[in-house]
Amino acid sequence: MVEAVREMAKKHLKEVELLLGWTEGPDALHVTPLVLCSDKEVDRLTWNPFCSINLAGYLYELKGRRIGIFAKGCDSRSIVQLINEGLIKREEVVVFGLPCKGCVDVKKLSKELKGEEVAAVSFDGDEVVVQTKNKKLTLPFKDLVFDKCIGCPYP
Repeated sequence: MVEAVREMAKKHLKEVELLLGWTEGPDALHVTPLVLCSDKEVDRLTWNPFCSINLAGYLYELKGRRIGIFAKGCDSRSIVQLINEGLIKREEVVVFGLPCKGCVDVKKLSKELKGEEVAAVSFDGDEVVVQTKNKKLTLPFKDLVFDKCIGCPYP
Protein backbone atom coordinates (compact mmCIF):
# COMPACT_ATOMS: atom_id res chain seq x y z
CA MET A 1 0.00 0.00 0.00
CA VAL A 2 2.93 2.38 0.64
CA GLU A 3 3.92 2.14 -3.01
CA ALA A 4 0.36 2.92 -4.10
CA VAL A 5 0.37 6.04 -1.90
CA ARG A 6 3.69 7.14 -3.37
CA GLU A 7 2.46 6.57 -6.92
CA MET A 8 -0.68 8.57 -6.18
CA ALA A 9 1.48 11.40 -4.83
CA LYS A 10 3.72 11.38 -7.91
CA LYS A 11 0.72 11.40 -10.21
CA HIS A 12 -1.10 14.27 -8.51
CA LEU A 13 1.64 16.44 -6.98
CA LYS A 14 1.62 18.76 -10.01
CA GLU A 15 -2.07 19.56 -9.35
CA VAL A 16 -1.39 21.02 -5.89
CA GLU A 17 1.09 23.37 -4.23
CA LEU A 18 1.61 21.12 -1.21
CA LEU A 19 0.73 17.55 -0.32
CA LEU A 20 0.15 16.45 3.27
CA GLY A 21 1.05 12.91 4.27
CA TRP A 22 3.10 10.99 6.81
CA THR A 23 6.74 9.94 7.04
CA GLU A 24 8.68 7.60 9.32
CA GLY A 25 9.14 9.02 12.79
CA PRO A 26 11.99 8.87 15.29
CA ASP A 27 11.44 5.15 15.93
CA ALA A 28 9.54 2.15 14.58
CA LEU A 29 6.38 3.04 16.54
CA HIS A 30 5.88 6.59 15.32
CA VAL A 31 5.20 8.57 12.17
CA THR A 32 5.22 12.33 11.72
CA PRO A 33 3.40 14.66 9.36
CA LEU A 34 5.12 15.38 6.05
CA VAL A 35 4.53 18.36 3.77
CA LEU A 36 5.62 17.51 0.24
CA CYS A 37 6.57 20.33 -2.09
CA SER A 38 8.27 18.34 -4.85
CA ASP A 39 8.32 14.84 -6.27
CA LYS A 40 11.89 14.44 -4.99
CA GLU A 41 10.46 13.86 -1.51
CA VAL A 42 7.80 11.31 -2.46
CA ASP A 43 9.89 8.34 -1.31
CA ARG A 44 9.67 9.70 2.24
CA LEU A 45 5.90 9.06 2.32
CA THR A 46 4.63 6.15 4.37
CA TRP A 47 1.25 4.63 5.13
CA ASN A 48 0.66 2.14 7.94
CA PRO A 49 -1.50 1.68 11.05
CA PHE A 50 0.72 4.09 13.00
CA CYS A 51 -0.53 6.98 10.82
CA SER A 52 -3.01 8.13 13.46
CA ILE A 53 -2.25 11.86 13.21
CA ASN A 54 -5.20 13.70 11.65
CA LEU A 55 -3.61 15.91 8.99
CA ALA A 56 -6.79 17.96 8.56
CA GLY A 57 -5.64 20.20 11.40
CA TYR A 58 -2.94 21.63 9.13
CA LEU A 59 -5.36 22.74 6.41
CA TYR A 60 -6.48 25.91 8.19
CA GLU A 61 -2.87 27.05 8.66
CA LEU A 62 -2.17 26.44 4.97
CA LYS A 63 -5.40 27.91 3.58
CA GLY A 64 -5.23 30.06 0.48
CA ARG A 65 -3.18 27.43 -1.37
CA ARG A 66 -4.25 24.37 -3.31
CA ILE A 67 -3.46 21.53 -0.90
CA GLY A 68 -3.52 17.78 -1.43
CA ILE A 69 -4.11 15.67 1.66
CA PHE A 70 -4.07 11.95 2.38
CA ALA A 71 -6.96 11.14 4.67
CA LYS A 72 -8.42 8.22 6.56
CA GLY A 73 -12.21 8.03 6.78
CA CYS A 74 -12.31 9.76 10.14
CA ASP A 75 -9.94 12.47 8.89
CA SER A 76 -12.21 13.17 5.93
CA ARG A 77 -15.02 13.98 8.36
CA SER A 78 -12.79 16.66 9.88
CA ILE A 79 -12.10 18.08 6.42
CA VAL A 80 -15.83 18.24 5.67
CA GLN A 81 -16.42 20.02 8.97
CA LEU A 82 -13.73 22.62 8.20
CA ILE A 83 -15.37 23.25 4.82
CA ASN A 84 -18.88 23.46 6.34
CA GLU A 85 -17.67 25.99 8.91
CA GLY A 86 -16.11 28.11 6.15
CA LEU A 87 -12.61 27.70 7.59
CA ILE A 88 -11.23 26.29 4.33
CA LYS A 89 -12.51 26.35 0.75
CA ARG A 90 -13.47 23.10 -0.94
CA GLU A 91 -11.86 24.13 -4.23
CA GLU A 92 -8.51 24.51 -2.45
CA VAL A 93 -8.43 20.92 -1.13
CA VAL A 94 -7.78 17.69 -3.02
CA VAL A 95 -8.52 14.70 -0.78
CA PHE A 96 -6.89 11.32 -1.39
CA GLY A 97 -8.87 8.80 0.63
CA LEU A 98 -7.06 5.85 2.17
CA PRO A 99 -8.62 2.65 3.49
CA CYS A 100 -8.11 2.15 7.20
CA LYS A 101 -8.69 -0.88 9.43
CA GLY A 102 -7.81 1.13 12.53
CA CYS A 103 -4.74 2.83 13.97
CA VAL A 104 -2.41 1.26 16.51
CA ASP A 105 -2.54 2.82 19.95
CA VAL A 106 1.14 3.04 20.89
CA LYS A 107 0.22 3.10 24.60
CA LYS A 108 -1.51 -0.29 24.28
CA LEU A 109 1.44 -1.69 22.37
CA SER A 110 3.93 -0.29 24.89
CA LYS A 111 2.13 -2.11 27.72
CA GLU A 112 2.69 -5.38 25.87
CA LEU A 113 6.38 -4.56 25.39
CA LYS A 114 7.02 -3.99 29.10
CA GLY A 115 9.74 -1.42 28.45
CA GLU A 116 11.62 -3.29 25.74
CA GLU A 117 13.00 -1.18 22.91
CA VAL A 118 11.46 -1.87 19.50
CA ALA A 119 13.78 -2.63 16.61
CA ALA A 120 11.14 -3.20 13.92
CA VAL A 121 7.41 -3.59 13.42
CA SER A 122 5.54 -5.27 10.59
CA PHE A 123 1.94 -6.14 9.88
CA ASP A 124 0.98 -9.63 8.79
CA GLY A 125 -2.72 -9.96 8.10
CA ASP A 126 -4.52 -9.50 11.41
CA GLU A 127 -1.32 -9.56 13.46
CA VAL A 128 1.32 -7.08 14.47
CA VAL A 129 4.84 -8.51 14.54
CA VAL A 130 7.20 -6.64 16.85
CA GLN A 131 10.92 -7.33 16.96
CA THR A 132 12.72 -6.14 20.07
CA LYS A 133 16.37 -6.56 20.91
CA ASN A 134 15.64 -9.78 22.78
CA LYS A 135 12.50 -11.31 21.28
CA LYS A 136 9.85 -11.36 18.62
CA LEU A 137 6.22 -10.76 19.63
CA THR A 138 3.18 -11.51 17.51
CA LEU A 139 0.08 -9.71 18.75
CA PRO A 140 -3.51 -9.51 17.50
CA PHE A 141 -4.06 -6.23 15.63
CA LYS A 142 -7.58 -5.88 17.07
CA ASP A 143 -6.15 -5.73 20.61
CA LEU A 144 -3.85 -2.81 19.78
CA VAL A 145 -6.09 -0.36 17.91
CA PHE A 146 -7.50 2.78 19.49
CA ASP A 147 -10.84 2.15 21.17
CA LYS A 148 -12.44 4.72 18.84
CA CYS A 149 -11.35 2.61 15.83
CA ILE A 150 -13.23 -0.48 16.98
CA GLY A 151 -16.40 -0.65 14.92
CA CYS A 152 -15.52 2.54 13.03
CA PRO A 153 -18.23 3.31 10.44
CA TYR A 154 -15.77 5.26 8.23
CA PRO A 155 -13.01 2.81 7.26
